[in-house]
Amino acid sequence: MKDQFGNEMAVEVKQEGNRIIKTIIYTLEEGKSTLRGQFKKLNNDDGCAFPNRLSCNGEVGCSRCKFMKCISVGNWQCTFKK
Repeated sequence: MKDQFGNEMAVEVKQEGNRIIKTIIYTLEEGKSTLRGQFKKLNNDDGCAFPNRLSCNGEVGCSRCKFMKCISVGNWQCTFKK
């Protein structure tokens, strides 16, 4: 099963007493440290500060990569320079 961004996932649902517990398990792609996310990757891996990421999302709990700059509403630019 895949989520809305194309990440492989599995869902487990179980009942314990009067509670239903739903667990979502994501599988990372080989060599990658993050999932695909809301913010698509702006550069290819060769031009990216974080080639092990699948998107311009930051690590878990972060919103965007530190190199993303808002040019105008909905228009982003990667400011990383090799």
